[in-house]
Amino acid sequence: MKTLMVVFSPRGKTYRKAREIKNIVDSDLYEIYPDKSYGGFFHNIKVASQEYQSSELIPIKKEIEYDILSYDRVLVGYPVWCARTPQVVVSFLKTHEFANTKIYPFITSAWTKPDKVVTKLKEELPNLNIHGGYKANHVKGKRVIAWLYH
Repeated sequence: MKTLMVVFSPRGKTYRKAREIKNIVDSDLYEIYPDKSYGGFFHNIKVASQEYQSSELIPIKKEIEYDILSYDRVLVGYPVWCARTPQVVVSFLKTHEFANTKIYPFITSAWTKPDKVVTKLKEELPNLNIHGGYKANHVKGKRVIAWLYH
């Protein structure tokens, strides 16, 4: 199954977890960068709370170089902010064509469970084929396989 991994990782943790998943699942890797930097950790929290109250699209710095429609599935990784998917990730998903591509979110979060985040994401993007989420704080090969092939 041809797989693309799309990652938003302002502090690098989610990107490191994406690389671990990439060791298990053969995939191409694309990193999302917002047009404007979020800055440090506490600034991230401030931006997250502002994004939480907004549905504006966030411009992405670099356009994707892959043909998304040529992939069977897209793994989308990101940190959870305010128990939600960061608006830059939502913006990416809203502004690209996915047709019948299966989307598998994976998150990094200290407290939030992926089911809660994915439910909100499905409500916000009902036309996408979004599958269950995976919490990637501790990547385990068998769990990654179970997540993608359940």
